[in-house]
Amino acid sequence: MDENDMQKSKLRKAAFREDSDGNYLYCPAAKDLQQEDLKHYQCHWMKGEPAIVGNVLETMSGLSWEPMVMWRACR
Repeated sequence: MDENDMQKSKLRKAAFREDSDGNYLYCPAAKDLQQEDLKHYQCHWMKGEPAIVGNVLETMSGLSWEPMVMWRACR
């Protein structure tokens, strides 16, 4: 799989095991997600497979991972 194919399929190589087809992680960008992408993500999630969704903070307003903001949200 070359770089263009990986970009199109939203896969990221995460391991280099020979004779394994589990070397890639599903890594969509949040801003590009469509309904079918959400279903694809849920399939990975239900199997307990890791998935990385990038650029999530760019799509949300008011969301912050700052410790004080998180602490207030949990209170």
